[in-house]
Amino acid sequence: MWPDLIAKAKAGGVDVIQTYVFWNVHEASRRQYDFHGRLDLVSFVKSVQRAGLYVNLRIGPYITAEWNYGGLPVWLRKIPGMAFRTDNQPFETEMQTFVTKIVGMMKAEKLFSWQGGPIILAQIENEFGLAQHGSADIKYMLWAAHMAEAQNIGVPWTMCQQANAPNFIINTCNGFYCDWFRPNNISKPTMWTENWTGWFHKFGASIPHRPVEDIAFAAARFFEKGGSFLNYYMAHIYQAPGKTNQRSSALCCAFVANVDTSQNANVTFNGNNVSLPAWSVSILPDCQNVAFNSAQVVAQTSVPAMRPSIEPNSIKSWESYQEPVGLWGNITISANNLLEQINTTLDGSDYLWYTTSVNIIAEDLQGEVQQQLTISSTRDALQIYINGNFSGNHTFAKSSLSVNQSIKLIIGHNEIALLSMIVGLQDYGYRYDRVSAGLSGSINLKGLRSGDKELATQQWRYQVGLKGEALKIYTQEGANSILWTSELQAPWTQYLTWYKTSFATPSGSDPVSIYLGSMGKGQAWVNGNNLGRFWPSLLINETDCSQTCDYRGKFTPKKCRTDCGQQSQQWYHIPREWLQPNQNLLVVFDELGGDVSKIYVATKTVATICVHVLESYPPQLDSWSQFQAQPKVQPMLLTPEARLECQDNQVISSINFASFGNPQGNCKAFHQGNCHAKNSVEVVKEACIGKQTCSILVSSATFDTEPCAGISKSLAIKAQCQAISSTSLKTKLEI
Repeated sequence: MWPDLIAKAKAGGVDVIQTYVFWNVHEASRRQYDFHGRLDLVSFVKSVQRAGLYVNLRIGPYITAEWNYGGLPVWLRKIPGMAFRTDNQPFETEMQTFVTKIVGMMKAEKLFSWQGGPIILAQIENEFGLAQHGSADIKYMLWAAHMAEAQNIGVPWTMCQQANAPNFIINTCNGFYCDWFRPNNISKPTMWTENWTGWFHKFGASIPHRPVEDIAFAAARFFEKGGSFLNYYMAHIYQAPGKTNQRSSALCCAFVANVDTSQNANVTFNGNNVSLPAWSVSILPDCQNVAFNSAQVVAQTSVPAMRPSIEPNSIKSWESYQEPVGLWGNITISANNLLEQINTTLDGSDYLWYTTSVNIIAEDLQGEVQQQLTISSTRDALQIYINGNFSGNHTFAKSSLSVNQSIKLIIGHNEIALLSMIVGLQDYGYRYDRVSAGLSGSINLKGLRSGDKELATQQWRYQVGLKGEALKIYTQEGANSILWTSELQAPWTQYLTWYKTSFATPSGSDPVSIYLGSMGKGQAWVNGNNLGRFWPSLLINETDCSQTCDYRGKFTPKKCRTDCGQQSQQWYHIPREWLQPNQNLLVVFDELGGDVSKIYVATKTVATICVHVLESYPPQLDSWSQFQAQPKVQPMLLTPEARLECQDNQVISSINFASFGNPQGNCKAFHQGNCHAKNSVEVVKEACIGKQTCSILVSSATFDTEPCAGISKSLAIKAQCQAISSTSLKTKLEI
């Protein structure tokens, strides 16, 4: 997928691609390196080079990145005396070994810019300034800087969020806004290495959205910073004295900002009136005429749709395999205490079985008291089995919590099996490597006539992972090694169950997705490739969602949140590169039980496109090429346009809504205001139906009417895109 994604980035105006280097996948086992397939870092950098772009290689190797364990390999925990990201010799030795490995690979392939390659920047560490505490951490930061400098890569090194970086390292800014940022030395360039265009999504939490107007405002403010300040209005001028063009006495570009969060403004700049919506920046490429305003977005909104696959060999039948409860293999661990999960599994699996047994005498079960199993601390999820029978499921999306579960015991020998399930490892925070997982503290059996029994200190036997994982039954070879059951019956509520089916690849080139919203919690694989964890049974139980989103004012992750009461995620992407024409193996493991009969494969396509442009908006940016080529054309005479564009091999098939006047609402629900040109739909149909792209000037002249004299008007359009067949496409191309 790399070439296509890189090409799209370039088409969008990007000059530099930056990538982290993921230590925990490149060196999943100590000194055993993997740079094959999608881990081929050299190939990725060369793909960027072939596109004519540059690279910022953010080696880290600690990276945060909302990536498992922040990119650090879990085997580091097994090294004696290890402490992460502080003045610690074992950690520094391993970190230097990996950094040297990566630098050596880049030099050998001549990928640094002085060698003719695309790498113009590199990064060591990542946002350490937010996590450092005390002299030992500062000593580590300085060690990392000097270690990086000694690599002699011939391009600058950066450290993000590191205000005390040494002078030979460029300290950079990450954040929603970086207009305030200045490097710690005036000889260093001002760099913004992460503009957070959104915020990460948590299972069970509402979804934050950052408005595009605010992203544009933040970017423009970054370039506008340092300008003159008058109350809430700011201006910054870039000018090259002595160089003239046909428009002004000097080449000139200006950024004019209104940082008030509620009040629009009209200001006089360079002798011209400039209208500034609240919380916006206008760009004047000639210091006279507005070419862009961050609050006046003219780009269309594209609404995707999932179209179920209609291939003849799409999903029809399923087979199942029941995961055994408790110990299933010969390799087990025994201890007279509760083991910490990360140290035990080394992140080789999300799953760890804790098993023990207890003998119950008849007198203990006499009376009306219900037996309870209490566990003082666990995290992310836990299932309890007594004598092989399911007793309870507990999930904790936000933090570690205690468990109190009613259970049913029998007289004599009782087997207790507890399945601890984690959902990824923490990636950030001060000394985050010390955060534990699994069961800890007390495990107490209550409700017995003879008194409570503390189980945490008796013998426990442990089984790492699932049998299905060990057999790799999500691959074709592994799936063929076991006996699957084909007689599945509703309601499909089997705990710890593997399901298998096959499907044909959907035709066309649209992205392929799979619907897993009917399942409980688990993982899915296609042709042996892991699609990720799913957890649709955990509904978003927050109430901080809003039907509207005001872009004005500083964005925080608590702003503009949606999907309260909904599932966290339903759709999962299947890269077409993983698929074969027919008989794609789909394997789903569900911890809780779900309805696999409702799983289906679909393609994602743009179905609906919308645009809403005011006649007071600046003309589209590409209009300025006309302005520059024809000096007699005055930019203030250029008219804004409403532009629509369907995907390749699609045309605009219908117009759902069109109104020139004062239409209200948004793409979800446009409606006419009290001012409306009656021929709006006809004009738009004439310009757009049957075309992949179309453009309509937003002016009364386009509609041969002045529906409401004296007020500023706008044009809102909602249209449908439809695929055209190969036959009609051929005819269209011939015409």
